[in-house]
Amino acid sequence: MSKEHFLKATDGNIFKTLHPEFHKEMELLPAAEGKRLYIEQIKADLKKLLPGGSTVYTSVRSVSSSGMSHVMRVYFVNKNKRISNITYSAAQVLGWTMNNDGVRMSGYNMNMGFHLVYTLSRILYPKGNKANKDGGYILKHEWI
Repeated sequence: MSKEHFLKATDGNIFKTLHPEFHKEMELLPAAEGKRLYIEQIKADLKKLLPGGSTVYTSVRSVSSSGMSHVMRVYFVNKNKRISNITYSAAQVLGWTMNNDGVRMSGYNMNMGFHLVYTLSRILYPKGNKANKDGGYILKHEWI
């Protein structure tokens, strides 16, 4: 498997690639710093898309036969009233693995969609807000 590289574009955006040789105009970042900046960029983008009170929708794609592993997709409704898939961004911010169907989660006997959105909300809003000190409840969850 090829190694991930992180590049900084002239406009300041951070990109992840397996082939930095195709992007010679961009600055190659050290791996740890690049990953940290990449995740921070995704967090900032998600906070713009999901202000406090936004609803995040989850969909179960598969459950293992033991029930201990779930694969889910994550969506929100954008300002144009269109459903947008944010599964990749959520997986990156959460630090959870992904396959072609969605975010892979481990757990049993709990509402896994709520768990995903609560954890994402805690990461995006660690200090909460005036109405709620627990950042996990800043975003709302619904199933689709």
